[in-house]
Amino acid sequence: MPSTNNNYSTVTPVPGPEMLFVIYITGEVVISTITAAGNGLVIAAIIKHPRLQTVTNYFVASLATADFLVGVLGIPCAIVSFVGLKQNYVSCVLVNIMIIILTQISVLGLCAVAVERFIAIKYPYKYAESCTAKLCLSIIVIIWLMGIVIAVIPLLIWDKSSTYDGWCSFGAVIDLRDVVYVNFFICTLIPLGFMFAIYCYIFYVVKQQLRRIAAVQQLATDSNRNTALRKDTKAAKWFAVVIILFAISWLPLHIMNALLLYGGPFCLPCILVAVVFSHANSAINPILYAYANSKFKIAFKQMLGLKAVDDDNSVLHSAGSE
Repeated sequence: MPSTNNNYSTVTPVPGPEMLFVIYITGEVVISTITAAGNGLVIAAIIKHPRLQTVTNYFVASLATADFLVGVLGIPCAIVSFVGLKQNYVSCVLVNIMIIILTQISVLGLCAVAVERFIAIKYPYKYAESCTAKLCLSIIVIIWLMGIVIAVIPLLIWDKSSTYDGWCSFGAVIDLRDVVYVNFFICTLIPLGFMFAIYCYIFYVVKQQLRRIAAVQQLATDSNRNTALRKDTKAAKWFAVVIILFAISWLPLHIMNALLLYGGPFCLPCILVAVVFSHANSAINPILYAYANSKFKIAFKQMLGLKAVDDDNSVLHSAGSE
């Protein structure tokens, strides 16, 4: 089996810190289980309760599906890659590209949610007409296709098939320049900057609209708009929290990759901690959905048998309607 070198992407286990490997794999298995269970619960809640089947929650379902696949496919593939089994080139590519694809889908999905929240708050009267379920589902399909394309194209640019020796690892098929230049600089930093700008503008618009409503006498329409605005703002705040935690979870690993590309130091334990930390983000999101909206929390309790709630109970609404 090939030895570990000064490049995180080509790390494969070698005789040595066996305990470190055991801890890493155990951590990944635990996170994989929690991720699959939590996001599976989110998907089941949206499918089972028609009141949760709204435009906002379609995007939530898409994000939860990507996170669910991280648990059942992405993390197991990462473990297989870490173990460094003998595989043909195509199989190794499929194993190692899985997390990249799912990460790209999550980033694009978060961008779509940011735009959807912007439209809901900036143009509330056009929102119901323009943001239909059909349009939302079409955007989700495009997001998933784009996630696959964005992950595959760099493989054609930095083709490593000629140097592949049969031992499968991340760096054996994925070039570090792809990870840093494409996955980090273009497909993570730029979308994060875009979403940061949108949410800053959203909260600016909210502040302006609340002032405008407060300046008007207590007309019924203004009162209703005030309530709706506060509900939409609350949803936007929680999605902003999702984005912030995504950045916190993934940036350490991306920064380490960038440092390695430019000749920085290599620290296997630090790399493994950063990898586990990035994967843990997929396990956190279901908790955020529950705290962001009591309707999800009630649906979870019902499905888990912790609290009996009738399917037609009016408490089950969309993520953005609390």
